[in-house]
Amino acid sequence: MNPLRNVSWWWPAVVVVALAPWAMAQVVDKTPSDAPGTPLGKEECLAILRELSPQPDEPWRTIPWRISLLEAQRDAAKQKKLIFIWAMDGHPLGCT
Repeated sequence: MNPLRNVSWWWPAVVVVALAPWAMAQVVDKTPSDAPGTPLGKEECLAILRELSPQPDEPWRTIPWRISLLEAQRDAAKQKKLIFIWAMDGHPLGCT
């Protein structure tokens, strides 16, 4: 028996293939008004900047961070304190 003569299995595939371009056009045409690429106003940008900027009284801002290891070593020796070194290798988000 020829499987192509059995219409019950292939006609749904034909319908899907025939309607796919129409369905894609319906999805693509319906973009929201706040879609990416819509320019923000000055007030919106400033509001986002204020929300994302750290506050001056954040606890991590009170730590006397040092970029230079030698400077940190000198300061630690003067104050008789330990040095905490955070060193890592690879992508900062762990995407290696």
